[in-house]
Amino acid sequence: MLRHHDSPSLAWYDGDAGGTRWGVGFPTTLESVDVEGAEVSALPACDRAVTVIHRGSMATIGDTWQALATPVDSRGLTAYGPCREVYLDTPMDDQDAWVTELQQPVR
Repeated sequence: MLRHHDSPSLAWYDGDAGGTRWGVGFPTTLESVDVEGAEVSALPACDRAVTVIHRGSMATIGDTWQALATPVDSRGLTAYGPCREVYLDTPMDDQDAWVTELQQPVR
């Protein structure tokens, strides 16, 4: 049985020419879950990342991801590995009030 958690939920995305892989979840100490199609896995750590806070609905999050790409490119960094969205505040009755941290691992 999954229980309520106090940690922020998150999503990750990783893609290449073969397509995009993604996942959603939240931090846990569980080693397994009894939910069909769900699995417990570790999101790999990264040494460096460019981050930005997105405020507002998911309708405009693509614009914020585009803005995040500018400092990656202008600093000569290379994006790698799964990018992440950490949902810091997500009031279900007001998506315009959402606060999401976008994280792009870089080298």
